[in-house]
This record gives sequence, C-alpha cells and structure tokens, in this order.
Amino acid sequence: ITAVYTVNFNFQALDLKPDDQHCLVTRSKCHLQVGNAEASLADAESALEQNKQPPRYVRVTAEA
Repeated sequence: ITAVYTVNFNFQALDLKPDDQHCLVTRSKCHLQVGNAEASLADAESALEQNKQPPRYVRVTAEA
C-alpha cells in the first residue's frame, strides 16, 4: 500500500470518526512520507491534543 493510498483511506475513516487517534497518527506518518510536513504536524498535534501521554503521538509530532 502506498502512502498516498493510505492517506486517502484515513481521510475516509476520519469522515466516519473524526477524532480517531490511530487514524490521525497513521495519516500524519503518511503525510510525512510524501513530504507534506505541515499536514503531518497538524494531524499529529490533533492526536496529541486528545491524549497527551502516548509517546507514539509525541514522536510523530517531533518527526513532523
């Protein structure tokens, strides 16, 4: 699966459940892989706002 396909899939999933942290983090990583750092950071920050503890979200935010 390519990063672009995964980004599109996650957009669809987030349409159904807009606050899904897993989808936000996954889409953030995909945005980062295709060079869209601003969108990656926005998704990572959205996931982090919902739950400040998981290190995975903090790591993705730092990467973006």
